[in-house]
Amino acid sequence: MVSIRRRFAALAAGVLLATLALATPAQVEPRYAELPNLHQVNPQLYRGGQPKDAGLRRLKDLGVKTIVNLCGH
Repeated sequence: MVSIRRRFAALAAGVLLATLALATPAQVEPRYAELPNLHQVNPQLYRGGQPKDAGLRRLKDLGVKTIVNLCGH
């Protein structure tokens, strides 16, 4: 007969594995030093911080054609 401790340990391990599987991101976004805080919102939209000089070239390589600047300067 399986002890209560073994049943609990098996249940806890199953819950832990299920939690880790659900918490793992489906796709890891690439990170670029010249594009701080860059994230792809959907297939047509990116958002991020102020790009550095090389960041504009990187955005062009990613297929970005329009940049909306929401800074006040």
